[in-house]
Amino acid sequence: PSIYGFRGEYALDNLNFGASLRIRQKDNVDNQIDCGADIIYNFAKDVKLNFQLYSEGDDDDTSDLNYFLLTSYEKGFNLPYLKKTIPYLGYFSKNNTDGDGAKEYNIIFGLNMKPHKNIFMKLEYNADSIDDDAPNTLDENNTNVSNAFSLELGLVF
Repeated sequence: PSIYGFRGEYALDNLNFGASLRIRQKDNVDNQIDCGADIIYNFAKDVKLNFQLYSEGDDDDTSDLNYFLLTSYEKGFNLPYLKKTIPYLGYFSKNNTDGDGAKEYNIIFGLNMKPHKNIFMKLEYNADSIDDDAPNTLDENNTNVSNAFSLELGLVF
């Protein structure tokens, strides 16, 4: 859980810069400091590019630097029944089993749909780089989602 947190953002036309800092308590040891930076760029209001770089603090000497890149076609297109549909593609790095950052990754692609003003849907495929004895078994932290196809439904009220 967070103890203190801060997020700042600066917008300039189609370009947003952000930075964040979080101090949290981890397993009853000294407070951990997490920090991040992000850039969001909109190409002619059609394509959105989102890049984030973040580090999760801990007490070991490994690199905890991770990043993700997500691009989406914000203009989208209309499909029967599903209405506005926005395709996206992303790459997420993550810590490997030794705790080093950016050693493992997930590649995702999917569709965000809004069939009604109060309903949203998400159809996504997630390809995970983890290759172990039980690739479809989630561990206690749900870090190994393996190769997964998911459908999410939501209601906004």
